[in-house]
Amino acid sequence: MFIITLLTTGTLLAYAVPGFLFTKAKVFREEYLVGLTRLLVYLCSPCMVLYSFQKATKTIQDGSVVKAELLMNVGIFSLFLIAAMAVFILLGYGLFHKYYENSDYRIYTIAFICSNCGFFGVPLLEATMPDHPEALIYSSAFSVLMNIFFWTVGCFLISGDKRYISLRGIFLNPVTIATYIGLPLLIAEVVLPDVLYTMVALVGQFSTPLCMIILGIRLATSDFRQVFLRPVQYLPVLFKNFIVPLMVFGCLMLLPLNLVLKQAIFLLFLTPAATMVLSFAELQGKSQKTASHVVLISTILTIVSIPTISLLLPLLH
Repeated sequence: MFIITLLTTGTLLAYAVPGFLFTKAKVFREEYLVGLTRLLVYLCSPCMVLYSFQKATKTIQDGSVVKAELLMNVGIFSLFLIAAMAVFILLGYGLFHKYYENSDYRIYTIAFICSNCGFFGVPLLEATMPDHPEALIYSSAFSVLMNIFFWTVGCFLISGDKRYISLRGIFLNPVTIATYIGLPLLIAEVVLPDVLYTMVALVGQFSTPLCMIILGIRLATSDFRQVFLRPVQYLPVLFKNFIVPLMVFGCLMLLPLNLVLKQAIFLLFLTPAATMVLSFAELQGKSQKTASHVVLISTILTIVSIPTISLLLPLLH
C-alpha cells in the first residue's frame, strides 16, 4: 500500500511540471488561468462525476455490487461527510474568524475543510481499490457535497458577498446538474452508449492533469519565498493533511460500516486541500496567490502524508 500510494501521489504531482515549465518559458501566461479554470469547473469536473456514476452502474450490471446496498452506503457516506464538514467548519471558524476582514484567512478556513476528493481522489481510489470500482461513487457523492459547499458558503467566504447563499448555488451548479443525469441512470442501471461513455471518461479523467497544470502555472507566477516561508499557511495544511485523516480514522474504527465504505472514506479524506479552493479564488479574483500557496503546499506534502497514513488502512475492520 505504501508503494502504491507513493507512486500514485508522485504521478499526480508530476502533472504540475508542464504548467510550471511552460509558464517559465513564456509559452503559458497568467491570464490563461481564468479560462482554464472555467474549463475545469464547468466541463471536466461534471464529466468526472458522471464517469464515476457510470462506472458504478457497470458494477451493478455485472453483479459485482447490489444496487440497494450501494445506494444505502452512499446515503451513509453523505451523512458522515455532512457531520464531518460541520465539525471542521466550526474548528476553522474558531481559529480564523477574528481575521476574516482579510480574505486570506477565509481561504485558510475553506482549505481547512475541503478535500481534493475528485481530481486527486478518483485516481487514488482506482490505484488502491482496483477490485472495487463502485468506490468511485463515494468520490462523486463527496464531489457533489463539496460543490454545493463551494457554490454557496465557499463563494460567500471568498467574496464576502451573501448573495451566493442561494438555492441556485445548491441545485444549479455544474456538478449537481451532472448528478441529475448520473443518478437516474444509476438507479435505472443504464450505461451510456460506448461513444458517449468514452467521451465522458476522457474529459472527466482530464480533470486531474488540468487542475495540476493550473497549479503549476500559478506556482510559476508566484514568489517562492511567499509560497514556502509564511508560517501561517502551514496551519491549515498540517491540519488538512495529517489531523483530519487521523480524526476520521478514529471515528471509522468506532462505526459498524461496510469495509469498502470505510476504506473509501478514509482514502478520500487523505487527499490534499481541494484545488477548487484555487479555482474559485481565480473565478472570484480574491487571494489567488494565497489559495495557490495553500493548495500547493498541501499537495506537495501528500508525498509524505498519503503513503504514511495509508499504512493504517489494513487496521480498518
